[in-house]
Amino acid sequence: MPEAETLQAVAAARGTLVLHLAAKQLARIADELAPLYGADCPVALVARATWPDEAIVRGTLADIVEKAAPLGIERTALVIVGRALDGLGETSSALYAPEHVRRLKPAAK
Repeated sequence: MPEAETLQAVAAARGTLVLHLAAKQLARIADELAPLYGADCPVALVARATWPDEAIVRGTLADIVEKAAPLGIERTALVIVGRALDGLGETSSALYAPEHVRRLKPAAK
């Protein structure tokens, strides 16, 4: 991040953060954000998103480093932190699945 910006300043509003190319800093990110978001705040580490070898690790600020360690992810990854991840299952969106039926509501008069 630029010198004038700190992770704590950006996180002060406690919004969902998406940090690009931050996998190498995962331990520091978890340590710095836990006091602001809470150790139980959900985190996702997404490596090589949309590629055939995509890897997604989900956890909390308290355990994401331990969960991600076996994969050795250091590059081409996003770190997503925030309560918006609460309750999301492991399944991907079905929006573009062939069986998905989009139901449109009639326009209001």
